[in-house]
Amino acid sequence: MLDDAVASFHKALAIKPDYVEVWNNLKTCTKARQFLQAPGDGAKNHPEIGISDAARATVDFAFLEYFLDSFQPHKLDENVKKVLAALPSRTDETIAVNDIDFGSAKPARLPNRLIALLHFGRSGTGLLHSLIDGHPEISTLPSIYLRGYFNAGVWNRLSAEGFRRLPERFADEFAVLFDSNSPESHPGGGAENPSYLGKSEGMTCVGENRNEALSLSRDRFCAECHRLIKGLDNIDPKSFLMVVHAAYEKVIGTKTRKQTVFYHIHNPDDFAKLNFLRYAPEARLVMMIREPVESCESWIRTPFDENAHPRMVYRIITMLFAIDQIVFRAQASVGVRLEDLKTRPKETIRALCAWMGVKEAASLYQMTAQGKKWWGDPSSPNYDVNTAMPAFATAPSQRPVGSVFSAQDQFILRTLFYPFRVRFAYQTPNPEQFQKDLKAIRPLLDEMLDFEKTIAERADIAPAQLKKTVAYQFFRAGLVDRWQVLKEIGDYPHMLQPLPIS
Repeated sequence: MLDDAVASFHKALAIKPDYVEVWNNLKTCTKARQFLQAPGDGAKNHPEIGISDAARATVDFAFLEYFLDSFQPHKLDENVKKVLAALPSRTDETIAVNDIDFGSAKPARLPNRLIALLHFGRSGTGLLHSLIDGHPEISTLPSIYLRGYFNAGVWNRLSAEGFRRLPERFADEFAVLFDSNSPESHPGGGAENPSYLGKSEGMTCVGENRNEALSLSRDRFCAECHRLIKGLDNIDPKSFLMVVHAAYEKVIGTKTRKQTVFYHIHNPDDFAKLNFLRYAPEARLVMMIREPVESCESWIRTPFDENAHPRMVYRIITMLFAIDQIVFRAQASVGVRLEDLKTRPKETIRALCAWMGVKEAASLYQMTAQGKKWWGDPSSPNYDVNTAMPAFATAPSQRPVGSVFSAQDQFILRTLFYPFRVRFAYQTPNPEQFQKDLKAIRPLLDEMLDFEKTIAERADIAPAQLKKTVAYQFFRAGLVDRWQVLKEIGDYPHMLQPLPIS
């Protein structure tokens, strides 16, 4: 009942234009409805139709249009300018530091380079982050604690009492940084559980004997933040992020001065990603890469076991559209293959160091968090409570595909990932066969994939009923969009580039 659902969302937004959950549901339903629309219905189903003036005036509406247009990322340039203009003014978010009690404080010495880490399914971002930890030139916080730092509304909450209370409000918002056992929720990504993040990320059982939990002195951290802020003329989300890292290094006793911040932004939504990049246009992006069908199957295995069809299809679409994001055109960006990191660690790490502009260090070959031994990701099927996960074991990245995707499902996905798989040397180019495969999969996209048939059977859902769901129709819309670009262009323009390894 998509039309009724969309109409209900419109009514809700007329009452409460900043209702985030409604906007998120409207995005998915509008995209699904586009898949079902008959030729000539485009104008009738335009996202503006039925939305109140108050709702159209919000940044959320700009991101609704951005979301819909992002299914053709090679045509997104103008929309990016539009959505950036809709974001809160940087001037309004910049706070003057003008306390007369500060006197003549010394200018703050903060890091001046920023590298952000993005994930791609289950491709080893936690592994790379643990190897970067402890580098004498790079500052990085544990885990994905700050992935939601640039989310909508976070800076407003942090800065609600001005610069004088920024450190304390930050410590409240990101309590897990100071106590990895904290049950407090944090600004996170999407529908993922925001509680007990330290435990779920393996930060409560670190150290040689696996009996330590990461922590940080809140009082010392806040005091150091205040000292650094005194040396600034003004502060905004990016400069405070640098303050946080500098204060963190001081509290943990770092002896070297670190000029580079390695920020594990992980899986930002559209708002967080563009908000981050408008404050840090010089930032460089690293995405960990793994053979895409294998990585995708690993990422959706848990929701598959739970018959969680909506989560599965959203993750598949996320991966299909992660490879040619428009941000890769504006930022220096590189993809690091997990397979290279596992099989050629020295060559890969040296190449990455050269790209990041830092020196190779012994710490890059040890898995640590806040300088303590990290035993691995507890959500990994290879995690063992008695044995540390080896950094460069190849088994996890060579697991055969087939526990979720049938041979036909794999054929469809490998065809849609073909340009990416060629670019990252997962297969040799075969343009003629690719065109045949592209033609062969088109009718298959209109029907249930085999993993969907399995879910329907296990959950005792009639196929016709599953096909009526928003998730099913949204999934088809995304698959057909990817197919259409390949049919018209034969490639995904502006794809991520692989890390060059000599």
